[in-house]
Amino acid sequence: MYCTKFDGLGVAQSPFLHFFQFATSSKREEGANIPPNRVTSHSPMDDLFDDRSELAGTLLTLEFGQGGRIMQLWGADPTMPEDSDEFQFILGPVNFGEEFSEDYYPGTILLGARTTPEEPWIVSRNSNTNPNPESDESGEIKFEYDFPLLPEIRATGHYYEVGSPIPQVCWDVEIFNQGRVAIEIGELAFPFAFYNLMQGASKDEKTGRNPYQDRVYIHTFVGGTASYLHAQRMSNEAPGLLVFPGENTSWEMFTHVPRSLSSPFHWEGIPVVYLHSRASVEREEWPSHFFEHSSLILEPGDSKKFQTRFVTTSPTVGDSVFQTLSVCKRPSMRLLPGAVAPTNVGIAVEIAGVVPKRFAASTDAELETDTDETGGFCFVRPKKPGPVRLRFDHDRMGRSFANLLFIEPIETLISKRAQWICDHQFHEDSTSVLHHAILATNIRTQERISAAEDYAFPFALESGLSDLLFLAEKNAIDPSLEQIQLLDTVIADFLRDDVQNPADGSIGCVFADLHSVALNYGRPRIYPIVMNIYMAMHRISKNYGLGAKPAESYLHEAARTAYSLFQILRRPIAGGLPSYSRIDDLIRTLFEENYEELATELQTQAHAYAREVVRQPVTDVEDLSGDSGRFEELFWAATWLQDEGLVDIALRHAFAARDLGPCWWSYGSDYHIFHETEGVPHDAIVDKGQLLLGHSTVANSLMVMELLRSDGRKVEDTWIRAAFGGMLGVWGLIRADGAASMGFCPDAASGHFGFNPLTGDIGLSLFHYLRGVRSIVIPSRQFGVTTFGCHFEANETEYIVQPWDGVQQRISMRQIGFDCTIDVGKIKQLRLDIRKRFASIEISNSSDFDTKGNMIVRGLWGYRVTSGEQSFEASGGVVKVPFELKKQANTVIRLEVEK
Repeated sequence: MYCTKFDGLGVAQSPFLHFFQFATSSKREEGANIPPNRVTSHSPMDDLFDDRSELAGTLLTLEFGQGGRIMQLWGADPTMPEDSDEFQFILGPVNFGEEFSEDYYPGTILLGARTTPEEPWIVSRNSNTNPNPESDESGEIKFEYDFPLLPEIRATGHYYEVGSPIPQVCWDVEIFNQGRVAIEIGELAFPFAFYNLMQGASKDEKTGRNPYQDRVYIHTFVGGTASYLHAQRMSNEAPGLLVFPGENTSWEMFTHVPRSLSSPFHWEGIPVVYLHSRASVEREEWPSHFFEHSSLILEPGDSKKFQTRFVTTSPTVGDSVFQTLSVCKRPSMRLLPGAVAPTNVGIAVEIAGVVPKRFAASTDAELETDTDETGGFCFVRPKKPGPVRLRFDHDRMGRSFANLLFIEPIETLISKRAQWICDHQFHEDSTSVLHHAILATNIRTQERISAAEDYAFPFALESGLSDLLFLAEKNAIDPSLEQIQLLDTVIADFLRDDVQNPADGSIGCVFADLHSVALNYGRPRIYPIVMNIYMAMHRISKNYGLGAKPAESYLHEAARTAYSLFQILRRPIAGGLPSYSRIDDLIRTLFEENYEELATELQTQAHAYAREVVRQPVTDVEDLSGDSGRFEELFWAATWLQDEGLVDIALRHAFAARDLGPCWWSYGSDYHIFHETEGVPHDAIVDKGQLLLGHSTVANSLMVMELLRSDGRKVEDTWIRAAFGGMLGVWGLIRADGAASMGFCPDAASGHFGFNPLTGDIGLSLFHYLRGVRSIVIPSRQFGVTTFGCHFEANETEYIVQPWDGVQQRISMRQIGFDCTIDVGKIKQLRLDIRKRFASIEISNSSDFDTKGNMIVRGLWGYRVTSGEQSFEASGGVVKVPFELKKQANTVIRLEVEK
């Protein structure tokens, strides 16, 4: 499945190191001019601490305030330290409840201790008795910290820069037990209040700067010595800021400040990383996290040193986090195909920065390992589905972890999810307007969301329709008579009877009560969902002769729904229009079915709206909402209008929101934060805790999948990994019985920690996967072959592809220049002659219905192709071959280029 070479992983060969060697050649001069974008904010603490101290490094400048906290942190682009503006990472003064952001600035130490197991934990944070920290001639900064509630503890802080192999600022914290009895340190934590607040963002009319340039996403990965926190600018511009544990230091947990999660602001809160967390978990009564919760015993006179390092990053140098950690001799990991994968596929873990000594898995798993002087490699394939914690010890006396998740075959999960919807989410109550609807459901209690107050907001109705959309799309691929009959019932008795007005196609999004029809027809987000439901029913009726209406009837309803959308769609909205991009499928189908006038009208309106989308930049304040859905819309609008610049902007903004830390719930994931302006959709959403693997995850991943259809454009490896990880990650939300969660919250401080119990809008993600996934083969001279969604083999005569993506209808072989797509059945195996004169495609039909379909093939070496006794002429290198499938049978189609 995956081949790689370790050539080029060595630090000495890294181009990233070259950039940093350039950066170290020019130190900041004392008294240098302040960059144009550098504005020093005023904090209430400034009045108490006017004489700030500053550590001026090569790429980082730290300004310290009361208690030794970092009040300002400026970073420069490591690739162009002299030619770029600096960026300020620290959050401005913000109060939430009775707390202030200054209390959680970097440099803050949260400490909890006790002297006997019977005593309660005493918690304190550092204050500074002397406002003038000690400095020596080298420019290093030293602090003597005071913990008022823990007089037995003395602590010192030491900030200094190391220039090799790249400029880093180190913060050494040493804790001494100066008492007469042993002390148990149960909490040692460092908060990092960086500028991730979305509230109050506005575009500067004079300079043209926008909020996406001034705010950051904070990506946090906790994996022992491989942990890090990455503050990435939302615009994906340099510099970013990477914070990670240094020598003899490890992180074991992260949360966000609880009060920041319940504040009214648009953000995910202030992150806190824990070096020891036992006291925190016991005191707050948090559920057990994914790691051990440890404490530290200090005997009288004993001390312990901890190190944290700061370094800037640049997104122009590939996977900047992986590269930076590797160069800094810290453990870093890369995964393929992602952190979630079927058990029969496995996950490849590439390690750099350290030399692994031994590997171990938390469950019974087959491990294939290899190491050399530059790093290591481990291929993990467990015996059964479930989470696997991969641990490796390394040569720098540390232990690191990756959190992987293995699932059943995706084809199996698709089937189970569809059946669970039919069994548990189909509502029957003849006294309610929700009779014969698919409803959002609490998967813990199996209670359907059917109370009138839940439908005062659009969330509940849109969630049910999202699962209806997935169910329809599943049956367009793998039909079930029972499920299609249920679809007909929902469309007739609920969608057409209570939600969409049959007179004009308008769609309501809320209910005033459970007896009247839906209200509020001006919400654009709901229209594309309904449009795509009809499109799926069109294919069901056309390909299998199933469904209550003729295929053209469903196609007309889809077109009328799209037309109704354009009657209310005046300008782009925050968060974009989920699944709207599939209007291209509708227009193309209308042309194919000879409805040219209708197709042309919709195409004109779609392109007019696309022009509005590209006129409204992603810098709009309302888009800073914790929802990445807008970027998909911008990408497809720019693609239709052939605006390559905006295509690139959409990709960069979308993937700035994604992390590649080897953790299944966050790898390649978008997240979603609910805000009061949307209305609290349900009591299962209690605060601003991140819901990872949000509904836009797959949709934004498909942007990269689209670029991978051909090799006409270079696609960054980081984007490819984030896209692959996002495509697979959402299947980690499907339970073994087919129940599904709308997202996962890894924050123990949040009220919805773990799997959210609501099905919510998970159907949107699953629909996008079914509609857009393809098996991809990407050959490379340097790294062998990278694949997604398939097993790949090459020998002296042919290429062999065996899809496992669950849909198995689309194959793209990049660089080889070969594509194969079918509209019914599933490709079991494709064999292609390496000279591209011959292809053999085995297709299965697991349904109970005979059907006819078409195969579209691009890239065979000739303009005329024979299949059996028929001959087909290619147009532009593309040939269309019709075929028939018998029920419950396999068919082999052989294509041969005519000489």
